Amino acid sequence: MCVYFTVVMAILTILIGMITSYIAYAQMNIARAKVKLDLYERRFNVYVVALNCYQELYKQQPQQIAKRTYDVIQSCRESKFLFKEEDGIDKILDKMKENSDQVCKYEDYVSKNGRIHSDDPQTAQELLKKATDAKKDFEAKLYDLEVKIKPYIQFQNVKGC
Repeated sequence: MCVYFTVVMAILTILIGMITSYIAYAQMNIARAKVKLDLYERRFNVYVVALNCYQELYKQQPQQIAKRTYDVIQSCRESKFLFKEEDGIDKILDKMKENSDQVCKYEDYVSKNGRIHSDDPQTAQELLKKATDAKKDFEAKLYDLEVKIKPYIQFQNVKGC
């Protein structure tokens, strides 16, 4: 009887060990999927920040543009750790920041002086031209960002559970 009890205990110990191993393996897969999802969300957020800034450029509100520009700066710094350096995503975001700064300068000038200031119409025209060019360049950089970021945020390479 003692031998049977020992055999049953050994079998139960092995069974419990196998179940524990299975649970540990499942938890490892869940943790891996969570890390991938977190990384995806952070990468996608970089694109969303750029898109939100682009939308604010056309609303012509200097405070909102400045806020979105700050978000672009933060995304630019974060992108250095989220993407490969050779993709140049941080450089694209940096140029977007410069463009939004230019638009913000013009909108700030307009909010203080009106669209065409009678004392200095040349400055207003120069700022308008720079802001218009900056908006066009921002749009081009947004397209570049979409192309560069696409491999990181598309689901074609994701395997199901």
